[in-house]
Amino acid sequence: MNDIIYPRSPRETMAGWIYLPRYIDKIRLHLAGRLHPDYQPNFGKGFDGLWLNAAGLTHERMIEVVRNTITDGEVCDWVRQNVEACGFHRSFNSAINNARSDKLGSGIWAEALLHERRCVIPVSAFHEWGPSAGGRKQAHEFSDPDDDWLWIAGLWEPGGDHMRWKLPDPDAMTA
Repeated sequence: MNDIIYPRSPRETMAGWIYLPRYIDKIRLHLAGRLHPDYQPNFGKGFDGLWLNAAGLTHERMIEVVRNTITDGEVCDWVRQNVEACGFHRSFNSAINNARSDKLGSGIWAEALLHERRCVIPVSAFHEWGPSAGGRKQAHEFSDPDDDWLWIAGLWEPGGDHMRWKLPDPDAMTA
């Protein structure tokens, strides 16, 4: 019999936050002394850290919240009351942007290329607009048929207490 207890999928959501249920599971397992050694080196770092950064919380604060609650519902209520729902605000457009490579050399993204702010962004799907049979634009969803993560090259830009992401369109130079 396998005694390993695995945390939930990173795709699970709670209070509008993807990944939060997995992080809560890891905290509960840690508090019970049952967090598998494979998870311990990145506990509070990696994707945990990315979630904490987006939520504006520290690892220690989140452990305290989970320690003082019994159910996921209580954690969910706390998050709804104490953390901004999206954790991601931009003064221009809250959507993730695509950009042609010829536009990356100017504006807010020019410095990102010079300062090596390249990153890989995990997504479950993305959408592109393209023509439809009727001549109108239609959204097309791209996702992995096995429901795995897709990894997209991007640039990150600090923005106060949140980050902005830029997804460059591929061309002959970047593809």
